[in-house]
Amino acid sequence: MSFESQSFMREKFQRRIEEVKVPELARWYGEAEPVWTVHGLNGAELARVKAAPQSQRAVYDLAETLAHATGTEVQEALQKLLGIDQESLPEDYVKRLEILTLGSIDPPCDKQLAKRIAAVYPVVFSRLTEKILELSGMGQEPGKSNDSGETPASATP
Repeated sequence: MSFESQSFMREKFQRRIEEVKVPELARWYGEAEPVWTVHGLNGAELARVKAAPQSQRAVYDLAETLAHATGTEVQEALQKLLGIDQESLPEDYVKRLEILTLGSIDPPCDKQLAKRIAAVYPVVFSRLTEKILELSGMGQEPGKSNDSGETPASATP
C-alpha cells in the first residue's frame, strides 16, 4: 500500500494542546487551578529552536564588537536590552527557552518569563518543555478542524 498523498494534503490538522499541572506555581494562580497550557511546535518553530543558540551567539558577538568600538557600558546596555547573558549559555538551555516561548498558550510566555521560570523553578521549566517536545513529536491531530465547536442544531419553527 502506498502513501495517499492527495488524501493527506486534503486532511485538516490541528495542533495538539495539553494542560500541564504546575502545583509549584499555585501561589500565582489565585483561585484558578495551576495549569500551564502548551501546544506542539510545527516544523518552522522547531527550526527556530534549533537555530536559537547560533542566533544568541551572533547577538553576543555583535555586542562584544560594539563594546570594543564604544566601551563596555554600551555592551552591557545592549546585552540587557536584548536579554542575553554575558557568559555563554548551554545550548540545551537556550533551545528550551525558545521551546517554552513558542509552545506556551496560557499563560503566554516571553523570554523574560521563560528565564525566570528556568531560574526559580527549573523542574517546572523542564517538565513544560518536555511536554511541548512530546506533543511536537506526536505531530498534529488529523481529522480535527480549527472551528470553535460543534454547530448547534436548528430549532424547529
